[in-house]
Amino acid sequence: YVGCAKSGSTVTLTADPTNTVPYASMGNVSVGPNDLVLNAGTYIFNSLQIAGNARITANGNVTIKIAGVGTTTPLTLTGNSISNSSYNPNNLKIIYGGTGNISLTGGTATAAILYAPNASVTLSGNGDVYGSIVAGRLSVTGGGEILYDTNLATTGLTYGKPVMSGFNWRTF
Repeated sequence: YVGCAKSGSTVTLTADPTNTVPYASMGNVSVGPNDLVLNAGTYIFNSLQIAGNARITANGNVTIKIAGVGTTTPLTLTGNSISNSSYNPNNLKIIYGGTGNISLTGGTATAAILYAPNASVTLSGNGDVYGSIVAGRLSVTGGGEILYDTNLATTGLTYGKPVMSGFNWRTF
């Protein structure tokens, strides 16, 4: 990929400003043990897997679109894998329109918008998410919390007040 540079254990991607690079050319991206730095822009991956101590760092306004063709788990983020030091969830948006599974596991808080209205999303571990998660089904285990950023009521992918269509308590 033309906008790719490696320095030590860090890989930096700079988005194609014309958005002409199809997801097939980025394909299934697996990060680890190296870190992935995404400069401002839109990135289209078929799937994204980040494991171990690897990190994905958003520099500026980053949008990640996941196609998820031919995979049941198109997005897996484990460990302390997301870094958005601005703590502005609008600076890291992850969009997936498919029906696959998304797994977010870790122990570090982050700020992001996850928009996957048809997917099953599992949030586990002790890390908090500042921003919003829109999912077809959401399962939260561990000590982490989702803290809705009220600034998103007029910006981002979640325009308007958050609405819950159903809720029930289960005994585990």
